[in-house]
Amino acid sequence: MIYSDLHCDTVTRCFEKKESILTATGHINAFKSKQLSEHRQCFALFAPDGIRGGAAFSYLEKLVGFYECEVKKLEKTNIKPVLTVENAALLGGDADKVSYLYEKGVKMLTLTWNGENELAYGADCSEGGLKKFGRRVISKMEEKGIVVDVSHLNEESFYDVAAYVRTPLVASHSNCYSLLSHRRNLKDEQIRLIIESGGLMGLCFHAPFLSVRGMSNFEMLYRNIFHVLSLGGEDVLCFGSDFDGGKPVSELVSLQKVKNLYGYLKGRGLGEKLLEKIFYRNAERLFMK
Repeated sequence: MIYSDLHCDTVTRCFEKKESILTATGHINAFKSKQLSEHRQCFALFAPDGIRGGAAFSYLEKLVGFYECEVKKLEKTNIKPVLTVENAALLGGDADKVSYLYEKGVKMLTLTWNGENELAYGADCSEGGLKKFGRRVISKMEEKGIVVDVSHLNEESFYDVAAYVRTPLVASHSNCYSLLSHRRNLKDEQIRLIIESGGLMGLCFHAPFLSVRGMSNFEMLYRNIFHVLSLGGEDVLCFGSDFDGGKPVSELVSLQKVKNLYGYLKGRGLGEKLLEKIFYRNAERLFMK
């Protein structure tokens, strides 16, 4: 089975714990990846809210250096790594640092985490939209071909970004608000804008975004898929597990369990061509350019 995943925090976790991706003790490592015929994984370099300025960019440089060492070790594995960044505060308040991301091969940048930063306001903020600096950064990202990731934005910032960008919107790890009203999940109008833009929506395995008491989590993922399909989103659906960053539901506590999800969805009547789109083809459309 081929599997593409728009978001995990494995590199950052390994950096902090002084582990290698090859033998990491978290949700993803090279052995677990062998259970898949091919595994394309977006590895996010992450920093929580509060880090700013030179300290933020210095931390980013350390993460990039660690990633560059680790990625060499993956050459003989079936992991095909894609480098992303979560929380644009790591730019240190300097829009010109987008060029550094480009030079290092970063394919996608999540504009905020849950709080406010120099660009916009995250999901924990009750108000506030895209800032002037955020518009500058997005313009530079579009010039360089770096994807704008709208996961973690609050609603006002999301709609400001949607109105400003010229490129497809991607929510790397977000689920449907209509099925579970968590502030990090997306409302139908937001999902429609992603669909209209030709973007992507990575369904997330993080329990607070997915779990409903008394219902199978695989069933909830099926319902998220069915809901996005009902909005016309066959070509935007994919996965953004949040492995090694979030708290995955019990059925998906490891990369090895993804094959079980495929089997469940097939048993619920999803055809192989649709499953191929959701499990890897839609995401590949973005990253194989």
